[in-house]
Amino acid sequence: RWYAEALRRNDLPGAAVPILRRVQDDQRQLDGSDTPRVRNAIFQLGLALAEAGELGEALTLLRETLALEVKHNGSDDNEDRRAYRGAFAAVLGFARRTDEALALLPRSAAGPQPLPETPSRGEMIDHLRHARLLAMTGDARGAARMADDAAQRADEAHAQYRAEALHVAAFNARLQRRNTPALALAQQAWSDAGRTKARPSIQAAMAAELAAALIERGDLAQAEPIVRQSLALFEQAQVVPSPRSATAWIVQARLHLQAGRTDEAEAALRPLRVAWEAAHPQSDWHGETLHWLARVQARRGDVQGQRALDHLAAPLLRASPLPALRALVAPP
Repeated sequence: RWYAEALRRNDLPGAAVPILRRVQDDQRQLDGSDTPRVRNAIFQLGLALAEAGELGEALTLLRETLALEVKHNGSDDNEDRRAYRGAFAAVLGFARRTDEALALLPRSAAGPQPLPETPSRGEMIDHLRHARLLAMTGDARGAARMADDAAQRADEAHAQYRAEALHVAAFNARLQRRNTPALALAQQAWSDAGRTKARPSIQAAMAAELAAALIERGDLAQAEPIVRQSLALFEQAQVVPSPRSATAWIVQARLHLQAGRTDEAEAALRPLRVAWEAAHPQSDWHGETLHWLARVQARRGDVQGQRALDHLAAPLLRASPLPALRALVAPP
């Protein structure tokens, strides 16, 4: 178990998953019931699956972890429950299940609280996760305020969080279709000295965001090498095609489409569709994947296939709080 946890913490979650499956099975067989040790084995497997992008199964396991903790400890608040809830909120964020994730965060009548003068690593991580969730709900002002707060508070000891804050700000701007500031912020995040201190999966997300901003500007030539770098970093971090890596795969598919490579575009999108169906089938982001799959069929001249996919995508996109996604179904 300790070896598997070390693999996960060193950005090798895919290698950890089969080991943690055996640990979970062995612990169940040894204990004969759902003991706290079994609960922890389930939790560790759920975390590894989430970090690898296998979010459907990860969410199931983390829900089971929380249910077992309540079964074991009743209504008593405790450190384990807070840790499980925090991890579950983070994974819900990976799946872009924003309302559920926000419901698990500590509440304040005054809204999200500013960071202290010298925030801890944990406070910085939680703050940036919260900012990203706000961006995905369409609360652009709240997200921008929290991202700016994190960028201002990140000293050299936390330099990677300055780059991450710029990345969240870029993401937030792009979702609002503020493409010029989105590109500038994404470029700042990628060129920030702290970026190289971030985990490979986070650097991959930063590269994907820069590629997305470039493609929105129509700069395909610059976007292509950046998205290749993003996908290489996701592969290094053992993150499969999933909501975690969705931005990179969407950009890759769009580049293939622009070049007339419909088979390659479909190959980039099909695993993403399966992942969304497992993690969050009613998501507006699932609608985005379906929209680009429809464009693949349109490029092939398959009108029936295009219409079927557009029929699935349109209600998801129209219900989005995000201008960038709603624009995909806006009348020309």
